[in-house]
Amino acid sequence: MDDAIQGRIASLIGSSISSGLFPGAVWLVEEAGRLVSQGVAGLAQEVPQRIAMHETCVFDLASLTKPVCTATIALRMWEAGELSLDEPVKSYLPEFSGGWRNRVVLSQILSHCSGLPSGLPIPQLCKDASQVLGAICKARMEYEPGSRAIYSDVGFILLGKLLERVSGQSLDALGGQVVFRPLGMRRTMYRPPRRLRPDIAATQRSQTGRTALVGVVHDGTARFMGGVSGHAGLFSCVGDLGKYCGMMLGRGKRLLSSRTIQEATRVWAAHGRNAYGLGWFKRRWPENPASMHFSESAYGHTGYTGTSIWIDPARDFFAILLTNRVHSKSDGGRIPEMNRVRRKFHDLALGF
Repeated sequence: MDDAIQGRIASLIGSSISSGLFPGAVWLVEEAGRLVSQGVAGLAQEVPQRIAMHETCVFDLASLTKPVCTATIALRMWEAGELSLDEPVKSYLPEFSGGWRNRVVLSQILSHCSGLPSGLPIPQLCKDASQVLGAICKARMEYEPGSRAIYSDVGFILLGKLLERVSGQSLDALGGQVVFRPLGMRRTMYRPPRRLRPDIAATQRSQTGRTALVGVVHDGTARFMGGVSGHAGLFSCVGDLGKYCGMMLGRGKRLLSSRTIQEATRVWAAHGRNAYGLGWFKRRWPENPASMHFSESAYGHTGYTGTSIWIDPARDFFAILLTNRVHSKSDGGRIPEMNRVRRKFHDLALGF
């Protein structure tokens, strides 16, 4: 490891824990196949009992589900000729039709420019999970497809349903078959079993503050859907995510061709300060948690629970930061602060 970088990152994480931004963290940074920094700090749980963070701790990844699972499956199916990025979504889901819906193609779902709203109150609109697809198909389109780029959980919930329809398998089964088992990601899954709960970082506290969610997805819509969705629900650890990042940089087993990765991680849609690849964020806007020292080819994603991945192929570099931010007493309103810490983490990891 680089001792100077390691010391600076450890200091940043320690001060963030002291400020109450998050109870604990695990991180991993590699460049050109060389370990730059790795570490563990703080607590995996503060309530109902204090449990120290450890290197193999499993985290609720939140929106990292989108690139690591959902988009990767879609791209694999595209390579296999089972999907077309230019095909209207209604070709796969005929119920998604009418008006602007008729013009939405798969690549627009993946790059957040479909016209679908950012979110929907799914638990209030539906009696059970079987009604989720219908609710999305009835939702008002917010703009003409392709005319803007607005981050959308709804689009990735729809994409998860599309992948299940085309494959005939559930999304959690697809993830295991297509992504996790081939890469040896043994601690990556939806709906982790109860036996793993002592190794899982806690998330949201109860109203009394005496208990917390552990091994149950934090996102309310994903929870309503039984814990499996295209936008959230995945759990994993830093070691498994390191294997995934290595694959994206061309190391070890290849799930996607280099051409597919290049296509997926270029800018497909941009509007204002937002820029997206196929399932990935691109380094574009000042508030972005990516370092401004990354190359233009860099890409990454964040999760509401306090998780993030950034990859820079020009440097053969990746950085993973996993925190249990939403387990903190002072969770509300601190996303801008969390993004500043993420950006500083990436700056330090690059030696700046």
